[in-house]
Parts: sequence; structure tokens; C-alpha cells
Amino acid sequence: MSNNTLLRLRKHALQVHEDAAAMLSGDGPLEADCIHGLRVASKELRALWQLLKPLLDDTRADTAITSLRDAAASLSEARDRYVMLTTVNTLIRKTRNEDACQALALLQQRLQTNRPEASTEVTASLALHDVWRQDQQRWQQLDVSVSDQDLLREGYGRLYRKGRRLVIRALDRGDIQDWHNLRKWVKYLALTLPLLDKKRKLETLNERTNQLGRYLGKLHDLDRLAIEIPALGQPDDDPEQVAYASHLIHRELSRVLTDCESLASKLFEESAGDFVRLLAKGE
Repeated sequence: MSNNTLLRLRKHALQVHEDAAAMLSGDGPLEADCIHGLRVASKELRALWQLLKPLLDDTRADTAITSLRDAAASLSEARDRYVMLTTVNTLIRKTRNEDACQALALLQQRLQTNRPEASTEVTASLALHDVWRQDQQRWQQLDVSVSDQDLLREGYGRLYRKGRRLVIRALDRGDIQDWHNLRKWVKYLALTLPLLDKKRKLETLNERTNQLGRYLGKLHDLDRLAIEIPALGQPDDDPEQVAYASHLIHRELSRVLTDCESLASKLFEESAGDFVRLLAKGE
């Protein structure tokens, strides 16, 4: 990797760590925005390690990816509750049907009742601090040296190949879990493409990647919400409202899935080789 590229990757990673340290500096429970910020920071760093993984001759990348993933997972319960409530609220704002609004509002109320705020408080543990400190040291001590050509072919090419295989698999099988698996690799691409020197010439690719990532995120959130509804149980007063809310969630999920299929087919229509050549040209 050229010195400029290495410095840029390391500088970005260390800036992410500075931001994470600020979010972990408080004494009390983590605020919702800090929980979200730490989970995003974990994704950014995992994306960088996934980019470098095929270029390293040791287990640093795997160790980092696993520890950062587990750190993010430790914050998932509080974040999942927040996302589900936000997803329902978004659907309420979008609908103009009064019956639909009432059904979704009842679902929102039941989510709040069954997932009380107190149970989702998270305090940064010593173990969580250690994960971030250890990864910061990995970046400070990074000593790999490879060419930009290898970075494009082995690093970015690998991320694209992973995504393309999952798109083909998802379209063939029709299993929503394949789309959830794709979300991770699309996110890795979205987070690492802007670090290229040619990012201004790759604006269209960046926009398409980010757009697919957003829709896959919506799909994931809607699916989690759809799974949560049966776990809430049937209310004694108005079970039909719950059934209607579930119908609305699944209808929106189906619509978003169709968008994901279209966007993914376009983004991953090229071979990995053609994708790497596009990055090299910066077109």
C-alpha cells in the first residue's frame, strides 16, 4: 500500500477512535445517540479491517473484526428498541389512513410497554473500553505495505465479490436472510469507497452504494419489527388492531424488498474484475 493510502486509512481509523473515546467518556448510562455512534464506529472500523484482511499475513483483522462486532452486539438491545419505535413512528407519519394510524399507534404503545426504558440502559464497561483501546493500538502499530493495485484488486474486489455472490443467492432463493447478510458487505463498501483518491469521480457509485445500504437497512428494521410483533402476544382488548398493524408492516417490507432487488441488481451487475477496473479509472 502506498504511504499516502496507508496514512489516509490509518488517519481515518484513529479519528474514529477519537470520536468513540469521546462517546465513552461519560460516567452514567450511554445516551441513545452515543449507542448509535459507537455501533456506527464499530462498522467503520470493521469495514477497514475487512478491506485490509486479504493483505495481511496474520490474524489481526479477524481478531479486530470479532472483538468490534461483539462490542457492537453488547449495545444491540437498547439500539433495537429505539429502532423499532422509530420505524413505527416513520410509518405513522407516512400513512394518511386513520385506521392504519390507530393500529400503528397501538403497536407503538405496546412496544413501549413491553420494552420499558429502564431495561435498556447501558453503561460502558471496562471490557468495552478495552476493546476500543486494543483496536486503537492495532492501528497505531499497523505496518503493512502493499500496492494500490493490490488494495483495489484484493481489498475492494473482495468486498464486491462477497456482495455480488449474495445478490445472486438472494435473487435465486428468495430468502430474506440473504438480504440481511448482503447489508453488511454493502455497508463495508459504502464506508470504504470514499477513502479512495478518486472519490469525486466515483460519486455516482458512492450514491448508488449508499442508496442500496439505506434500503437494506430499512428492510432489516422492518423485518425485526415483524418478528417482534408475535412476541408481544395478543391483547385482550383489540387483537384485530395488532393483526392490521402486522399486515401494514409486511406490506411495507414487501415494497422495500422489491426496491432492494432492483437496486442490488444494478449495483452488482458487473463482474468483480470490471468493478476493480472502474475503481482504477475513477469513472
